[in-house]
Amino acid sequence: MRHLLVPVVLAACVVGACTPAVEEPTTAPPPSPTVAVSASPSPTPEPSPSPTVAESFPPAPASESADQAAVRAAWMEYWETFETYAQRPELTDFTRLQNLLEGEEARLSLESIRNLRESGKKAAGGLAFRSVELEVQQSSASVAYCLDRSNLALEDLSTGEVELGSLPNLSETATLSKGDDGKWRVSQIRNVEAEC
Repeated sequence: MRHLLVPVVLAACVVGACTPAVEEPTTAPPPSPTVAVSASPSPTPEPSPSPTVAESFPPAPASESADQAAVRAAWMEYWETFETYAQRPELTDFTRLQNLLEGEEARLSLESIRNLRESGKKAAGGLAFRSVELEVQQSSASVAYCLDRSNLALEDLSTGEVELGSLPNLSETATLSKGDDGKWRVSQIRNVEAEC
């Protein structure tokens, strides 16, 4: 079963309908003390939601292979970018996120962000990942982990009120596919509530 990061009802969303061609501002909003991810301003007119993670991910083991490191990097980049869009509703060009996805996750991730924004909220707290295990084959990989949502908060866009959620942890598995270009992309995420 696929659980959203926020308790918002899914609505149908065509990827093209979720990606208006509006230029992103190149300045970052003021930092928030509860945000685990922040975006850096970019000197170019292109949006650059390149977040910095504050200990959201555990360190990679020293024995990790080059293939495992590439999968881990792609998986982390997806989550960092997803959090940036969830925290910054002024970002309306989803090209960067779309470039990290394929398959059903390309639609579901955009729907999740769209539903969050339509509910008049943005993410104001961060996610933490624990017990990360990778399995890599030739052109597919899986990353199993515990998704800790205890610090995930929602900020009301009109009032600025922050509401700390009480969302349960998820035992989650992300499936990644290696494209013809050699880049790993998240294609599916499955999860169940778990005390992990």
